Amino acid sequence: MAISIGLTGGIATGKSLISQILAQFGAYIIDSDKAAHEMYLPQGRLWRNVVEAFGKEVLLPDENIDRRRLGEIVFKDPQALKRLNAATHPQIIQWAKEEIGRQKKRMGEKGVVVLESALIVDLKLFDIVDHVWVVIADKEIAVQRLCQSRGLSPQQAEDRISSQLSNEARVRHAHEVILNNDGVEKVEDQVAKAWQRLWDGAQTAHSS
Repeated sequence: MAISIGLTGGIATGKSLISQILAQFGAYIIDSDKAAHEMYLPQGRLWRNVVEAFGKEVLLPDENIDRRRLGEIVFKDPQALKRLNAATHPQIIQWAKEEIGRQKKRMGEKGVVVLESALIVDLKLFDIVDHVWVVIADKEIAVQRLCQSRGLSPQQAEDRISSQLSNEARVRHAHEVILNNDGVEKVEDQVAKAWQRLWDGAQTAHSS
């Protein structure tokens, strides 16, 4: 059976970069953010749940969810964040289980399926992935990345980072930790070594 990796980390740590490198090694990438975005489309499964939880004030004129507005609400209010999670997490978990199962079956014995999600540890998805890889970056670097990529103020960026699990909380569950503070070459080297350890471990398990 194929191996599944839960690739996780906080906002702006660089999960997508790691996914791109793993894809070059032949892994199949399941992007939970992309899937969730599709579920958020008007009249989609998550769209209805979010509108029920927060009302139509979180909608744009075209009825798409105003994710910036929604973010402003939930990242400042822990109770609002809990309400959003309750409205969205159950369906995301079910989708992830089904998609990993489909792709592992399709890929056969030697494939690797990667679920890229910030919520692997939060949702305790340890029963649907074989390994947990955690991407971390220093808070100052993550804040800088958020300000540059999303046009947030430093305070807004810090609010979003603070609303999530800490690096330390995620690392406690990690089989591999990738530090993404510096250039791409250093990250590529870490991923290549982790990939080799993954297959060395798989071969050992298979032979024993």
